[in-house]
Amino acid sequence: MIGIKIEKIIFLMVVIGCFSAYCVRAQQVHRYTLASSQPPVLSADAGNDIYSEAGNTEILGGDPVATGGTPPYHYRWQPGEGLSDSEAISPGLMTGLQDITYSLTVTDSRRCTATDTITVFGIITSKTDEKINMVSVYPNPVQTLLTIQTGLQSGGLTLCNNQGETVLAEVLMSPVHYIDTSALPKGIYFLKVYAGRDEYTERIFVR
Repeated sequence: MIGIKIEKIIFLMVVIGCFSAYCVRAQQVHRYTLASSQPPVLSADAGNDIYSEAGNTEILGGDPVATGGTPPYHYRWQPGEGLSDSEAISPGLMTGLQDITYSLTVTDSRRCTATDTITVFGIITSKTDEKINMVSVYPNPVQTLLTIQTGLQSGGLTLCNNQGETVLAEVLMSPVHYIDTSALPKGIYFLKVYAGRDEYTERIFVR
């Protein structure tokens, strides 16, 4: 008679707070299902990136800002400068000329944490004369087709990338002009519309 030794294994996962651990000895595995009352994983949503003209008021935060974990939550936005309240669930801010990335940290009652970020991009415009004040560019950000309404019967435009290289130069022959941006790499561009000595410049985001 030949004796056979079979080792039985219990696969056990223990979850404590935000962390999990398990121990396995392998030869023969017997699986067991254990009921758990652990909450879903904590997650944070700072919201989609914002593109806004300087001086506008914007609100940070997704919908909802936090899910999972064990409420109540504590919120901390960094940097806090310029925000209405750096510990509010959805603080407000007035956009400026500089692009700023904000980091959100959510902490639940078990001190588990989750983080997310959001960048606020400033749409910068400038003009040299009120005669060219009627220029309207949309949508911005753009994915496939940019519309430029100028009110001008003649003039021109250029589109430069963030390195200052001209990627497009066209003549304006009607009050409404279109630019196909579908083939452009994603990034920041500068559109210049000119008529004589008058110029209008706007920062364009292609995504």
